[in-house]
Amino acid sequence: MEITIQKVESLDKKTLASIWFGDKQIMLNEDEFENLKENIELFNNRTAQEVPVREQSLINFSSQTGKKLHETCPKCWVKNKPYKCEFDKCPGYKLLAIETIEEK
Repeated sequence: MEITIQKVESLDKKTLASIWFGDKQIMLNEDEFENLKENIELFNNRTAQEVPVREQSLINFSSQTGKKLHETCPKCWVKNKPYKCEFDKCPGYKLLAIETIEEK
């Protein structure tokens, strides 16, 4: 979807931002437009939150980034025990099927 932003002047000489989303238009006053720009900047520059150390000791994959935190999952929710599955991303219940196939 194409987004077009134009600054326009209202009849009472106030500056407005005209924002087009395809064929839809919204008008914002200067304060609203500045607030929108700040929120877009924050969104574009966001980083994943740090996972607390206590939580890291119980999980193997970051819920924010999906990054593997340990070689061995401290508490695999599929196996319900510490487990080293060798995957970069949690396979979930597919782990049971994968192991069944590998055993054959």
